[in-house]
Amino acid sequence: MTTSPPTCPEWPSFPHLPSGNSRFAAAQVHHGLGGTQLGFTTPPTLVTNDPAEACEFMDRSRV
Repeated sequence: MTTSPPTCPEWPSFPHLPSGNSRFAAAQVHHGLGGTQLGFTTPPTLVTNDPAEACEFMDRSRV
């Protein structure tokens, strides 16, 4: 019985971005996910430029 070597996750791609921006975005994803591999958890996160959405997120996030 033969086993396949473990597969590595595929490097993310952002074809809609210019080449330099695409590489930067992929590196940010790589570095951000690195923490999860070390056991760190990601807190609830929102990226927006909508003030109402930000306020709603903060209201939901308050303990």
